[in-house]
Amino acid sequence: MLLARDRVGKKPLYLADDGKRLAFASELKSLRNAGMVGSEIDPEALDLYLAYGYVPTPWTIFRGAAKLPAGHLAICDGRGMRIERYWDLSFENISDASEERLTSELEELLDDAVRSRLESDVPLGAFLSGGIDSGTIVSFMSKAMDRPVLTHTVGFSDRGTDEREDAAAVAAALGTDHLATEVRPDLQDVLPRIAWHFDEPFADPSAVPTWYVSRETRKRVTVALSGDGGDELFAGYKSRYGMALMEEKVRRMLPSGLRGGLLPFARVWPRSARLPRALRLGGFLANVAADRDRAYFSDRCHIPPHLQERLRGNRTFDPFVALEPHLARAPKEPLARALYLDLKTWLADDGLVKVDRMSMAHALEVRCPLLDHRIIEMAARVPSRLKMHDGQTKILLRRVSERRLPKEILSRPKRGFAPPVTRWLREDLRDMSRDLLLDPRSLSGELFDRKAVAALLDDHGSGRLDAGWAIWTLLMLEVWGREVMRPMDLEVPLAASL
Repeated sequence: MLLARDRVGKKPLYLADDGKRLAFASELKSLRNAGMVGSEIDPEALDLYLAYGYVPTPWTIFRGAAKLPAGHLAICDGRGMRIERYWDLSFENISDASEERLTSELEELLDDAVRSRLESDVPLGAFLSGGIDSGTIVSFMSKAMDRPVLTHTVGFSDRGTDEREDAAAVAAALGTDHLATEVRPDLQDVLPRIAWHFDEPFADPSAVPTWYVSRETRKRVTVALSGDGGDELFAGYKSRYGMALMEEKVRRMLPSGLRGGLLPFARVWPRSARLPRALRLGGFLANVAADRDRAYFSDRCHIPPHLQERLRGNRTFDPFVALEPHLARAPKEPLARALYLDLKTWLADDGLVKVDRMSMAHALEVRCPLLDHRIIEMAARVPSRLKMHDGQTKILLRRVSERRLPKEILSRPKRGFAPPVTRWLREDLRDMSRDLLLDPRSLSGELFDRKAVAALLDDHGSGRLDAGWAIWTLLMLEVWGREVMRPMDLEVPLAASL
């Protein structure tokens, strides 16, 4: 038997092998219902969840189950089961073609990738934000279709995260049949439903707007195209990738002995959670002093290290282990290295998981033209200067967009899809988070020091500390425990080493 998972992890594949039987499924709960996986929490997976906000491949939250990595095969024969890689991304053959030629090549690939994903015998549309990625995809759809594209956007009342105005401008420019919906999330009802669909603890709060945009989109179409992948292929996160380049530049300028001397300053420098990451000088100094892979890891952690220790106690497991399978194959050039690691970790285990689970929860199929393997491989050949340079992001993709979208749309600042977690946990979810996390019967109470959790809630509620990401991570773990774990088990057995 041959099992295969797609190249970048758009769809899940769980495995369980007890030496006598092999079970596989697209949902972890199926393996549990089949009796192949019990309810013993893997302590390493728990630590990884606390560090990243998701459980990385190949771990799962339960012992006895594993995820097949993206781009891999599981081969089962008389010798048993073995895992083999069938696809990987190479950044070695950097193209020396002109910017104009690379722009045309990318435009042709995008046109074909979009057209091939328009084949459908059910209603088809698109997610549309005010950004370059989805706008560019919809521009290709508009050219290829003989009717206006059905586009969809949701927004919140919080102006800082509401993309409806930007999306409306793109829709007007492209002549789409656009629907924008303001949602007032019923979080106490929606969070348990979200947790159930993820199977494992999952703390990316953008799952909430993804749930709602999928729900609203499904009212008109059955298939939707999205712009997922553009940031990870063409360096769309200015603060993240820009800081990585700056850290590497400073690291090269300073001798290794001097870099190590920065750590004492990093430890005493204020790390105010209210400041943007780019302004937290303590974190910058620590990343310069550390090796670049450790710096990458720290940038992907949701909970600050001192809070991890406060909540986890004296566990010695190092969550950095999740990166190790990819480091030896990652390119040496700093930007390419960060993009490769993001493709293999964050995109595969967070970004694409979020889109797949939240869309399929509403029986909506999402297709991602930017993650066509030909575009991924072409992006790897693009020189770094055509991805990020002098503070400009996604340069080559912008060149394609400039041929298809009005300039005023391209000049709009990037908003992202992050909901107002800090405010939610001080207002809408204040009582719910306290009731769940401080309940004597809570899973959190069995795993963490309840006094430390109470102090964290108090500090955040009073405004003394912005611990929104940390509390959200704990809250989604608790909601998952109640919705996924305990409905199947009266007791919660924990690994002996926990």
